[in-house]
Amino acid sequence: MDNYYWEDADGYPNNPANHLTSHEHAPEVFQQNQGEEIDIWSVGKLIIDASRWIIGLSQNIIQFEMNLQSNDRPNCQESLETI
Repeated sequence: MDNYYWEDADGYPNNPANHLTSHEHAPEVFQQNQGEEIDIWSVGKLIIDASRWIIGLSQNIIQFEMNLQSNDRPNCQESLETI
């Protein structure tokens, strides 16, 4: 794996990750100086992926995932309070 990509995402300023796909990554990853919002989006993506394999996943978890993937997603503190 090329370490170049990791260095781009390590702290500020960071560069848009135009080598990634929009289907599998947060919209902000394609912008300059993205931050924690990408990590929040990614947790939502993990829940979506898990919901395909876990039968009977709680509706509360699914709603939580939808909030994490929205344009008005919560920050880290708000997400932890929800859990």
